[in-house]
Amino acid sequence: MDSGDHQQLTIDLGVQLEDPEAAWKAWFKPVRRAAQTGKFLRRITSDELLIEYFMGGLPYLQASPREAEIGDVIAGLFPDMATAMRPENRSLADEFVCFLAEAFEVSTGATLYDDRPTDPARSFYPAINPALRYPFTPRTVTLWTLADLAIGEGWAAVGALLYDDHRQYEEWSETDA
Repeated sequence: MDSGDHQQLTIDLGVQLEDPEAAWKAWFKPVRRAAQTGKFLRRITSDELLIEYFMGGLPYLQASPREAEIGDVIAGLFPDMATAMRPENRSLADEFVCFLAEAFEVSTGATLYDDRPTDPARSFYPAINPALRYPFTPRTVTLWTLADLAIGEGWAAVGALLYDDHRQYEEWSETDA
């Protein structure tokens, strides 16, 4: 990594990313992730009610009339994973990753953890790999994998997964209560 990349990572997250513990703590900060999520939402929609709904901690609604529009905007921002992984798109990709994290945390009860990257090509960050752990299944998923799905298959594929996971979470919540 050249010093320019290193400096940009320091600016984006406020820490040297070679230290996984410090990088995770910096990335995980709820205020930072909420700010990044808000930025991304404002990029993909001008619908203030949708933004307010989402930022208010309410589950993602697959049937939103804006879903196709949102998918088109995401496809325009990231026509492929190579574009998303470019150093000049690091901040935008981080906004997208935070948006994905928020959507799945709120809608599925998933919790974030660091699934340290074993393959640097399959993480947006050199020292961390944000992932989700679901309360209703042993299945886990990295946010890189969800971004890859959204970019490769389209936002509708992630929306369908999110909706299905939300349904499973609700069923699990009812039986676990």
